Amino acid sequence: MHYLLATDSVHTTAAGCDYLLDAARLDPDDRATVLTVVETDADERDPGDAANVATARLTGFCELAFEEREGDVADEILDSVDSLDADVLLVGPHGGRSGAGPELGPTARAVLEGTAVPVVVLPLEPLS
Repeated sequence: MHYLLATDSVHTTAAGCDYLLDAARLDPDDRATVLTVVETDADERDPGDAANVATARLTGFCELAFEEREGDVADEILDSVDSLDADVLLVGPHGGRSGAGPELGPTARAVLEGTAVPVVVLPLEPLS
C-alpha cells in the first residue's frame, strides 16, 4: 500500500502519522510519501519541519519518502497521486492556518473532487 500524505504543517503531518500508526495500519512493505507543495508566490513554511516529524514518527514502520513541489497546491497534489501511484491520499481539512475552523478549505475540496483514490481527511485541533 502506498500512502501519500499531503501536508503544509507539522500539525497535519502529526495527524497523518497518528492515522497511519493507529491500529497497526502500516506493514513494513508499505510506503508513505510526505508531499509538501509551495505555492509560487506564497509565504512558505519550511517543508523540512514536516519531514522531521514524519521521520521521527514513521521510521522503522514503513518505507518513507519525501517529495517537494512548487505550484498550485491542489493541482500538484492531484498530479502526485497519479505520478507516484498512490493508493490512499491523506490531507488536512484546510491549510493549517491560524484561526481556521473544521470545515473543508478550497484545496481539500478540489482534491476530493478531482481524485479517484480514497482520501482520508485528517482531523486537526483548532489553531489559535
